[in-house]
Amino acid sequence: MTESDDELERAMEVQNLLRSATTASMATFRPDEKEPYCSLMLMATDMQANPVFLLSDLAIHTQNLKSNPRVSLLIAANSDGEDPLTQARISVQGVVAPALDTHIQNRFLRRYPSTADYASFSDFNFYQLILERVHLVAGFGRINWVDKDRLLNRALFLEKDEAETDVLEHMNTDHVDAVQLLGGENLNNWEMCGIDPEGADLRSDWHHKRILFEDSATNTDDIRTQLIQLVEKARN
Repeated sequence: MTESDDELERAMEVQNLLRSATTASMATFRPDEKEPYCSLMLMATDMQANPVFLLSDLAIHTQNLKSNPRVSLLIAANSDGEDPLTQARISVQGVVAPALDTHIQNRFLRRYPSTADYASFSDFNFYQLILERVHLVAGFGRINWVDKDRLLNRALFLEKDEAETDVLEHMNTDHVDAVQLLGGENLNNWEMCGIDPEGADLRSDWHHKRILFEDSATNTDDIRTQLIQLVEKARN
């Protein structure tokens, strides 16, 4: 494997951890004591895999962010009964800013529909972490810094909300059986809640599943082809 291939593999592993995560531990700085403060929160991603949050103005971490928007996130893969320290995890560094784009907000709400109950409250607002760099620990001898330029996918064909929602509505309305097949795991109310160039996100209540495409999509026709291939593979 060449250095370029190795860098690409690391970047894809980071992206998959970001996309798969449902929670993140965020470390902020307390303005009075200049000490770190860590809290757990729900996390989605925008189309470029930047983390997205819905935060209350009353929360300590939000007050900290208003004083210093620089943060670090810790995101770990599901250990699934194995030693958690043998599983991949990332420490993410960047700056948190308001997420005013409705597409970004809708991606979060589709991933966590129950949050819509308080998303409209005046003291709740959406934020996104603008990635700067990521420290990946992916196993013995696989510890690397990954630069943001290796991570962010310029998915221009999916940047508008209607481009993504058209695909999701089509799958969830016209191909319900296919979505259930992709979800599996003895659950019967799966919905496709997100699409990006690398894969699809499914949700069944508080169960979430990430399904990767064989190849990165560059247009909506690619996505259709990739989804057909995933369904055929699941049937076999």
